[in-house]
Amino acid sequence: SLIRENIENSNIHLFVAYKLSDKKDIKIPLGILLSVDHGSTTSFLIGYLNKYGREINANYQLFWHAIIYGKEKGKKFFDLGGITENTTKGILQFKRGFNGEQYNLVGEAWGFSII
Repeated sequence: SLIRENIENSNIHLFVAYKLSDKKDIKIPLGILLSVDHGSTTSFLIGYLNKYGREINANYQLFWHAIIYGKEKGKKFFDLGGITENTTKGILQFKRGFNGEQYNLVGEAWGFSII
């Protein structure tokens, strides 16, 4: 749905990691990364790695290509997404390993009209 909604703006990007088979003509999928551009930022939305993709850390390659692509398109920031107290140690280490600037959002809030 996201891609169909934004196809005119071409601001959603899908990156796919493959491994070439021994026959060299067959690509074996390892994982995907979906990012979206907004303003001066590219944000990570969705990522998936299969078992082999996790074993060889294909996510590093996927993120590297997504970040470089955003930079080539003139984006100034790449948002890796949030972390919480429930974020696993591995994901926390991965995100902090980029040595980016961590920031906090306001969070969820409720609003209502007083008029």
